Amino acid sequence: MSSAFRLYLLPFLLSQALALPSGVWIRDGGEEPAFRERLEITVGKHAFYHDGGDVRPAEIEEEGDTVRIVQDGVAPLTLTPGKNGGWTDQKGGTWAARDEVLKIDPAWTEVTLRLGDQFGPVPEGFGITYRILNESGYWDPLLVTPLLADGGVVVIKAPLNGSIHLRPEHPDFPRGYYSGRSEMRIDGAGELNLEFARGQKFVGTVADAMTGEVLVGARVFPMVLTPPIFTPERSRPVVSDAQGKFEIRGVERSLWVDHPDHESQKVEISSARKSDDGSLLVVLERGEAIGGIVTDASGRPLKGVEVSGDIGKETLSDAEGKFRLAGLSRWAVKNTCRLYFSKEGFEAVTLEVNEIDAAGVNVAMDVPPNLTGRVLDVGGRPVASYRLSYSSGSAPTRLWQSLDVIAADGRFSFSPKDVSKDAKELWIGVESSGYARWEGLVSLDQLKKGGFELGIVSGRSLLASVILPATATGLVTAELTPLLPGEQSPGKVFGSLKESFKPGGMLVFNHLKPGPYELRIFCAGAVPQRRSITLKDENIDIGEVRLGGCGIVSGKTALLAKITGPWAFADGEVLLDGFQDPVLKFRTDRDGKFRLPSVPAGEVEIKVTFDFGESLYRRVAKVTVPEGGEVEAIFDK
Repeated sequence: MSSAFRLYLLPFLLSQALALPSGVWIRDGGEEPAFRERLEITVGKHAFYHDGGDVRPAEIEEEGDTVRIVQDGVAPLTLTPGKNGGWTDQKGGTWAARDEVLKIDPAWTEVTLRLGDQFGPVPEGFGITYRILNESGYWDPLLVTPLLADGGVVVIKAPLNGSIHLRPEHPDFPRGYYSGRSEMRIDGAGELNLEFARGQKFVGTVADAMTGEVLVGARVFPMVLTPPIFTPERSRPVVSDAQGKFEIRGVERSLWVDHPDHESQKVEISSARKSDDGSLLVVLERGEAIGGIVTDASGRPLKGVEVSGDIGKETLSDAEGKFRLAGLSRWAVKNTCRLYFSKEGFEAVTLEVNEIDAAGVNVAMDVPPNLTGRVLDVGGRPVASYRLSYSSGSAPTRLWQSLDVIAADGRFSFSPKDVSKDAKELWIGVESSGYARWEGLVSLDQLKKGGFELGIVSGRSLLASVILPATATGLVTAELTPLLPGEQSPGKVFGSLKESFKPGGMLVFNHLKPGPYELRIFCAGAVPQRRSITLKDENIDIGEVRLGGCGIVSGKTALLAKITGPWAFADGEVLLDGFQDPVLKFRTDRDGKFRLPSVPAGEVEIKVTFDFGESLYRRVAKVTVPEGGEVEAIFDK
């Protein structure tokens, strides 16, 4: 999934005109968003910003044509006028009016979605958000509020052929990884039926583990699957009342319970304690309480420092720099409580507390150092324009911060964000047109002294001609992954390079550093290819790469004694040895059957996953697919 994101902007009636016109604005381009982020502008210059977690207030600031969305003194989004009536953000992303970005194709027609659950029709107030996938890619309406079903029916417009993905929006339905449902629309079908899984309802009491006294104000969340783990769904808490009682709906298999003065606890429903009346009984241990004062390096109190500990335990320092955080757990290995301190413009601090002192802890936060250096080519000439990205840690999963540098002498200067006070080095990446991408670990001491110089080499190109079989359809996608080990491995954090092109086009990768790579080429209806390539100090044309044809695989999923019916609408994948991601995904029909017309020829693995209540069942079949022929998949028992 792409790291590009979209924000949802929902401006309402403003008390005075803003430079950014009223309406919904969306970051144009990119794939489906990883998180649902939005900004709701209310009357005046006030707003609420939703970044995929909690909804937080924001303010709107203007300076000329520049519009800033500000939270706690920080502007996560800055917009300036762009081309054709659009806007540009601080990272170069282009923004356009929602209606312009998400125009509905005139060829799309209405389709009636009939919605139910395992007990019958969906309840009153049931809503959906949805997106559509067809050969043109994802179309996501980015709804801020869901479409409400009328008598279990929703009518939308969709392409004649495509996959419609729906997510339930109702307190009775979980919203985790497996909560959504998908259905294929084929040849303009006028009606589709989708069945969602309604969650469980539980009542219970929260009490102190030592005294047995009921706890008022405990928050109870359903746990939902956010791969690879289950996490609290913090958008839907319930709070225990004056008798410590709660009622919660839409539960899959577990709960998360926290209280300001007690340790948080995950509750597995299958093994939870019960009261005499059969309701849940949740007992929480009273946690550690730590207070103190946060100051800057000169001893002045700092207001608004974010202090956090365990999951859900967080607070802000007051005007005198004071804070108090309770309900903390000790780490089992070191028997310490760990606290994290962060504030924009200061280095983050991590503190491990062993002995809890009544006087509290004193924490001093420093401003981040100014880091400087130069980027040169191999001849020692300055590189005048480039993007520098960075992140702390010796092996980050991505580079979280970036800045665009334009300097005739190739020099950069910046104060790092989100870097710990104790950090010794940064992982830095550099990208510049005409040069190979560079990344590696750099000592912070070097950057602080200003003596760091980085040499980057001119980029090389890789070319290939891809020959496809007659069964191939759609775009060709190629992925090039660097294999060079060591701290200056291109692509260790930047990741693989990807290119897509129409059949008959030339495959071209530019800006490459010499070294070994793995090339993978994909196209629907063809056998993927994988090759190892070593790029030397020159461009390389590897000539023709031929992709094999496909065959047909059909089958029916096996039954289990516990499951009385077929594996209807089970998720399926076709896996090919040497390729981590599935080369094909499908869904069984109402009878648990499937017939796949474009499976790569050769040995493949067919995996089917069925979600039955609180359990997931999987069946696997290995088959050899004849090119142009058909084979039946026989699943293990």
